[in-house]
Amino acid sequence: MGYAKSNSPERFAPDAYPVHAALPDLCTTIPPALLPDPALHPQTFDQNLDRNNSTCVFAPGDDEPVLGRIQVAVSRPGADTGDSAADRLIEVRRGYDEEKSGTRTPFAPVGGFGEEAKLAVATLEDFAYADLAVRDGVLLINIYVAMPGNDPLAPGDVAKGIAAELLRTLPQDGR
Repeated sequence: MGYAKSNSPERFAPDAYPVHAALPDLCTTIPPALLPDPALHPQTFDQNLDRNNSTCVFAPGDDEPVLGRIQVAVSRPGADTGDSAADRLIEVRRGYDEEKSGTRTPFAPVGGFGEEAKLAVATLEDFAYADLAVRDGVLLINIYVAMPGNDPLAPGDVAKGIAAELLRTLPQDGR
């Protein structure tokens, strides 16, 4: 009985559970001009790409000195989860609230990015770091930037530039 009900046509009605356009390949979507160093290249061996998840890591090649690292991840709940649109939004909000909650560096709200965004910056020895989490509808964007130097604002500016570009090019509100 439960099996027949779970496969009922109403459960998979396109208007109730829309299938979103696939998220783009972040390794080709992010313009190289936004990266702080031209020696940072997409590491496609470390890439995740499917309809509702896309990740890319930008790092120097094996024979280049350590020049920093950028990790970008975009995700949204799948439309096939059987949850309502409201349930998926609650899931994303919960994920945003929990994002980076276990880190020692405090996050501060950042305006102008999606429906809500938070940023943490820090320096350690000769590197500066930034973590940016952005929620826009059912879309969750996470950007981590590590770069040489002691200016804690520099990696935050890089992360914000990448986030602004992604919000311009990704499906609005993640749909």
